[in-house]
Amino acid sequence: MIRKLIIGLAIVFIPLGIWYAYEYGRPLEVAFSDAIVGATTSSESEQAPKVVIVARVLSLQSDHDLLCSDTTGTEFRIEYTGSPNPHGFVSNKVYRFLGHVHDGAEPYFHATQWFE
Repeated sequence: MIRKLIIGLAIVFIPLGIWYAYEYGRPLEVAFSDAIVGATTSSESEQAPKVVIVARVLSLQSDHDLLCSDTTGTEFRIEYTGSPNPHGFVSNKVYRFLGHVHDGAEPYFHATQWFE
């Protein structure tokens, strides 16, 4: 009897857990200005929420320091500390970056992953 109960609960709750993780576990895709707002509303002891920003690379200061613009045209700096891009970042190409904003005198986006 208890075995049937456990199997029944597993059949119900495992797909429900997978759906919940898929639906609410993805980081939001936002503009840089929206990411700054999210960073300023979090407390100082918390890291800003992880978000995805679609950005066009305008210029490359180094492999880890990029000047970009988002979909709204806002220019900002990305400090990339993730695994290296095997082909290198290319100017005037659009990438998706996962990371968080560091708010301060000159806010910048700290990216840890990239996607094409």
